[in-house]
Amino acid sequence: MSEQEQQAGAGPVERQVRLSRPKLGRQQRAVLKRMGDARKFPTNTDPCSRHVALMAEGLMRRGEMPAIFVDPQHCGESMAYTVAMLWEARNELAQLKKLARASLPDNWADDYETAALATFLGVEA
Repeated sequence: MSEQEQQAGAGPVERQVRLSRPKLGRQQRAVLKRMGDARKFPTNTDPCSRHVALMAEGLMRRGEMPAIFVDPQHCGESMAYTVAMLWEARNELAQLKKLARASLPDNWADDYETAALATFLGVEA
């Protein structure tokens, strides 16, 4: 084992699965940019989502993520919490849209701002 691998905590398993640095394609660059653009620290991030973002970027840019081998349960926990929070946020957004749709006035199409809200909510004239 090289000195660098020893310092990084790499063992025989990690050496076997190390990949060469991947060349990022257009889609990979776009999703990394999208992730970076969406990050509004600290208001819309949390430790788990930041951890998952670091893992995603490490895997995409370097083809490896040593933390996955060193502490796979911690990495999996961060992923699970992040997915749970995503799904909870989607459910909450759906409920808010449902409530907003129910509160639209009957003449909503007559008002530009209300019509824009209705369009966002998926309400058709």
